Amino acid sequence: MRDLAEILNGKSREDVVGALYYAARYIKQANHLSKYEKDIFDDDEKSAPSPEVKRLTWEIVGWVEEKEAIRASDFDSPTLVRVIVYLGQVGKQFGTELSTDELLGAQAAIAGMKIPATR
Repeated sequence: MRDLAEILNGKSREDVVGALYYAARYIKQANHLSKYEKDIFDDDEKSAPSPEVKRLTWEIVGWVEEKEAIRASDFDSPTLVRVIVYLGQVGKQFGTELSTDELLGAQAAIAGMKIPATR
């Protein structure tokens, strides 16, 4: 079985962090998804994940299910918690610092904001 590091190797920080988020989201909701037919990627239109993040998400989910030898929808509570904590720890290794492009984009957005006049 491949190591998770092999799956994530060479991927951008943004793709890895996004895929780990959606993988954890899927795993957390797996036992309810078929009942409610919810799409884990269905977020705000502006924050829709890229095709690479979606692909990587399913690769991570597959890796977790293979490692646990059980489908995520059948995880008991201790397994669910352990897996979610593990994915969070992996995500922390990729840091939360903004890239230069992200920082510049945020600065431009803030500079473009108009503060309403006060009375």
